[in-house]
Amino acid sequence: MKKFFNTTGPCNPNKHYMLPAQERCQGLTDFIDNGQYFVIHAARQTGKTTMLLDLVKQLNASGNYYGLYCSLESIQGLDEAEKGIAAINHKLQFCVEFSELLSRFPFAKDADYTQPSILLTKTTNSSQGIPFMPK
Repeated sequence: MKKFFNTTGPCNPNKHYMLPAQERCQGLTDFIDNGQYFVIHAARQTGKTTMLLDLVKQLNASGNYYGLYCSLESIQGLDEAEKGIAAINHKLQFCVEFSELLSRFPFAKDADYTQPSILLTKTTNSSQGIPFMPK
């Protein structure tokens, strides 16, 4: 199959023309190693999702972190905090369950949905294991 420029979703280096992941992820692991946050902001169809998927692969391959890509795009229409936070928690739980690397973590198994203001904090920092932190 001949390579082409992809404008419809995540790129595959075997099918699509694209920049190497190392160039696009350069410096991000420094932020992660230092426990810092970062924001990926760019126009549509510029490779944000592909870059994040590559970063997750790179982090997992390093053996130092458990990385997970979880898109919240499907719940963007929820405008009530109670429903939105619960939906985020369910989406994260779904992504963890279907991750080969993270499926052994019982993320949010006994989540208490009656307190949405602390739901995400309690489920990601519980004694069940923290799947989004360094190993």
